[in-house]
Amino acid sequence: GGLAALVKSALLKGTVREMYRAEAAASLGLRRFLDAAQAHAMMLYLERRYGEAEDTLRAAKASIDKAAAVRELRNDPCDLLYFLHSGYVAREKGLLHDASRIIGICVSLCGNAACGRGTLAAFAKQLQVEAQAVLVSLMCETKDFTKAEMLCRRLADEEQARCESEAGGASSPLLVRLTLQLMEISSAQHILEETEAHAETVQKLSRRLGTSAGARGSMDAGFEPSAAVALAAAAGHQLLGVVQLHARKFDAAHASLTTALEERTRVLGRCHPLTLQTRGTLVALMLALEDLDDAQATMRDLVDAHKRVHGPEHHLTLEAMGTLADFLEAKRSADARDIEAAIMQTGKAMLRRHRIDNFKALEYISQFFVTRDYLLEKAAHFLTKALMVFKERLPPDCDLIQSTKSRLLRVVEQQKGIADEALENGELHGDASQLRVAEVQYRQAWSLCKLVGGCPEDDVKELARGLADALFGQGKVQEARTLMKTAGLIKKGMASSVPPSYLRWLNQRVVKYMDGRGDDEWDDDVGAGGMA
Repeated sequence: GGLAALVKSALLKGTVREMYRAEAAASLGLRRFLDAAQAHAMMLYLERRYGEAEDTLRAAKASIDKAAAVRELRNDPCDLLYFLHSGYVAREKGLLHDASRIIGICVSLCGNAACGRGTLAAFAKQLQVEAQAVLVSLMCETKDFTKAEMLCRRLADEEQARCESEAGGASSPLLVRLTLQLMEISSAQHILEETEAHAETVQKLSRRLGTSAGARGSMDAGFEPSAAVALAAAAGHQLLGVVQLHARKFDAAHASLTTALEERTRVLGRCHPLTLQTRGTLVALMLALEDLDDAQATMRDLVDAHKRVHGPEHHLTLEAMGTLADFLEAKRSADARDIEAAIMQTGKAMLRRHRIDNFKALEYISQFFVTRDYLLEKAAHFLTKALMVFKERLPPDCDLIQSTKSRLLRVVEQQKGIADEALENGELHGDASQLRVAEVQYRQAWSLCKLVGGCPEDDVKELARGLADALFGQGKVQEARTLMKTAGLIKKGMASSVPPSYLRWLNQRVVKYMDGRGDDEWDDDVGAGGMA
């Protein structure tokens, strides 16, 4: 672990120094600076410093745009790489629709560049295939399964035709990858039959790839062909195990997941993210089989491993902590409260920062607190703060803002349900404590509605009416009347509607008459006069 950290630090320092040296010597040519900037941005990306990576990519893009008229930078590959790498960063930050838009631009530009000839056209074609594969994954994450399947099948058919014409029917790493993506689409929709069919295809293609000469160009950089084939087969077993678990075929799921875990552990090690993914799915299987002791021990080990590999603020670490907290809460363990407090503190610390890199973590924390009724008060405070921060730092139409508003409205519904029940009990039994509970819950729900905005007027008035009933029940008559006027539940009297500047010029007798009688009496007189 220590040696790996030193190597990463050295690589990061080396890339930034090379970028500065290349920038100082930019008069000799921008290509060196652009290559160094792309390398440094990707090192920052691997270190999960997404904001800095985004800034570096934008600096490189600005240099490309300034030198667009220079001959050496026409149709430069760095311009194509900028969109691909920017899509990577946006995806990891949790801005999926932004990532899809950026990757879509990359696909379009690569398609135009691939129409020519030479090394740039070949490079653009390879980059286009990579961008299209990433686009399929993004469509899966945004639940757009129909478009994802159509695009993936088209790419798979094209690659299959190319293999048959050029390689005599042999498999290729890209064909295996696309088949795995089709399998992932079926797995996400829990379609067992299609997933099993794709799993058989993956196994056949993997075996064919392992015996073909094309396996020398391995599927994953840095792996031997046999290792790449093993990882592809393990990915197929992992996806198949997930669907079998959902279908409650526990024996088959255990066999598939065990095979995936063995292969991934052998090739990648025990603490690789893919290995941790399989171990997490095995925990879900243990819980389904009610093997609670082994599940608890494995979950604690997984939380520690995620903290070492990803850090305490990564969304996968928080998901592992949330699973452990749910398990301990079911066992009435006090440790669950400590884990929930740690998750809350992590979210607050992230919101206080000037730059937020990982919106996926905040998305999970929001979902974690909203889906647990006993954490309702904490959820309201956290979501309110999160919405204010998101409005300051994200575009108004960002999906994260809309999802946070939806969760706040869900909190409003839960608070209204608690308030309705407390108000009913308070009025029925004359319980002042229940009326105070109703007042607090109605007041919070009403405030959240005004913060979110766009709530139906009838719902807002219903909350105001319930709050006024709770106030009347406690004898707070004046406050209740003011609230009802503010909410538009009763009309203001003439005396309160006349501007003070006009009252100063009225005859003193009229002023005294208006001040000496209540608004309701004045309205009755006006109404009677109007009828007369």
